Amino acid sequence: MSITQLPPAPSRTDPATFSTRADTFVAALPTFVTEANATAANVTAKENQSEASAAAAASSEAAAAASENQALEYRNEAVAASGAVLWVAGTSYAIGDGVVSPTNFKSYRDKVGGVSNTDPANDLARWLILEVSRLEAIAATKAVTAVDVFVYDTSKDSDGGAWRKRCQHTSWYNEPLNTATRGARREFPAVALIVAEAAKITIYDADDPALPMWRVEPYAGSSIKALAALNAAIWVATTVGLIFSDYAGDDLGTTEPDYTTETTPAIINNAVKDVAMTVLPNAPIDPATGLPVPTIAVATAAGVSVIKDDGTVADSLSVQTIINFSIGDSGVFYSTGNSGQEFRYATFSDITSGDGFGDLIANIGGGTSSSRFELVTRTNHSTAKGSTLFIGGQAAAGTTSNGVGIYQTDTSDFNRTMTAVIKSTYNTGWMVGNIKGAFLSDTDDTDLVGGNDADRSVNANPLTVNGTITRTPVATGADLVGYSGFSETNYLEGTDATYADTLYALGWEQTAGVWEFKHGFVSAAPIDGLTITGTTLKIAGTKPKALVRVTATTPTASQLAKIQADEKVLFQDGAQATLFGASDAVTALAHDPVTDLLHVGTSAGRSVFQGLRRVSNTTTAVGTAISASNGLVVEE
Repeated sequence: MSITQLPPAPSRTDPATFSTRADTFVAALPTFVTEANATAANVTAKENQSEASAAAAASSEAAAAASENQALEYRNEAVAASGAVLWVAGTSYAIGDGVVSPTNFKSYRDKVGGVSNTDPANDLARWLILEVSRLEAIAATKAVTAVDVFVYDTSKDSDGGAWRKRCQHTSWYNEPLNTATRGARREFPAVALIVAEAAKITIYDADDPALPMWRVEPYAGSSIKALAALNAAIWVATTVGLIFSDYAGDDLGTTEPDYTTETTPAIINNAVKDVAMTVLPNAPIDPATGLPVPTIAVATAAGVSVIKDDGTVADSLSVQTIINFSIGDSGVFYSTGNSGQEFRYATFSDITSGDGFGDLIANIGGGTSSSRFELVTRTNHSTAKGSTLFIGGQAAAGTTSNGVGIYQTDTSDFNRTMTAVIKSTYNTGWMVGNIKGAFLSDTDDTDLVGGNDADRSVNANPLTVNGTITRTPVATGADLVGYSGFSETNYLEGTDATYADTLYALGWEQTAGVWEFKHGFVSAAPIDGLTITGTTLKIAGTKPKALVRVTATTPTASQLAKIQADEKVLFQDGAQATLFGASDAVTALAHDPVTDLLHVGTSAGRSVFQGLRRVSNTTTAVGTAISASNGLVVEE
């Protein structure tokens, strides 16, 4: 700020101008004083601002150091949680090795092997992303009383999450921040971790590695059982009905259910156990949100109700308690019956037709037909990807129907469904259709001397061990074992009325140290030493063998290609093929639609499968729920 220059001062040496100059000079002094004081104040303000800037700079430096320390902590926790090592440029890694990226702290598995010079975060052609260990660790501490957890990735919404940017007018956007029920951020997170407790849900901001609370929704008087989210809405299943919060439409949930047996339209039963949703092609646009209207399916204590995108509701034919269900590409799969011993399916076209949908497509002990396949696991937990079902059994300890069943269904002919069973001690590989036997699928490398060797198909017809059969891992560090030492006196044999040389055989045999996939009708001798004479099946020959199966259903060319591709990785060095630990009781199940990884929880930890191969695991027991999306995994 400038100060106006004072006029010439009076001087006694110039008496003629003294009086005039004195008057002018004195008159200018008040302005001078004002401007001088203002300048002094400005200087003081600048000084204070300089000191504040210095303090802010010091604070920023401290914050930067703290952030760096926090980043290092996240990195170290990610490394420790995943059991992997920190990736280092120029290091040679083997296929299957796990590393943690030093830039985003995510875990990766090597698919190629050899020297790596590019951070896995920028080299997804080589590295398979597994999970975000730090987020998972925080989520576990926040979800200790959870009844369900859900990773809501808004990029999977119909508009890619763009709705989040046009909500400044809503009531929730303008709520006071930094309260007990509202966090510090106004905008809905791009990725939200939603944790349901008995009478509230808490939305955590997964865009922030610290997972701060974003918003709490209380549901006093309701007992929450499950939740799901899509297209800006969170749907909450409770014992008194279905409640939803529409964030784009600013219609937030209350303690009053939106759908019950008394509402119009009504659902089949108020005790809602689960909820799932999808957006069908050509779904109408909600004028309040600008988003397509989803189709909502709810599992209740007396059947399934589907809230269609036209606002009407259709109910299932079965009014039994629904154990669990999931939505596939073309319809709804759901489990019913005593302890989850049967599975039903309804196409969206069937549902559109109205009430009475749902055909029995699978059950335990029911055999197969042109419209049904046989379950090999109870259906306590399930999820779907397209027409592939992932089912986990959780019954009494030691039951044969525990473990994971993966069902590659053919919705035009369910009898052609391919099934694979994975437990802590064996992996069957793919069993096609009307399977008659699944042998040589164990991981125990103890040699067989007399006794029996198990049939891991639903038929459970063990083969008698004649002489001694040697069992050794199919590759260094691999779970699956190969059977060898066959001769005229050392062989496996069994008899069953369904055995015939017209059955189709599939299996792996080793020639000159290389494992090869073999298949064909038994009569054509596709597998070394496998014969069926009358009703007696015999495995002999001279070559090592593994995963030998016989079926009454001839596989298609596409099925054979999938079997070979999915199983060959089990014959690689270090290939893990079973559930981690000793428990087969599945406590939770989730499929990540982005990474295509299956997450299976047991009391021993969480096993992560890519196809039929386990690519990683944790060692912390999983309680009641897992949710996974785009590498973010949350469990309770």
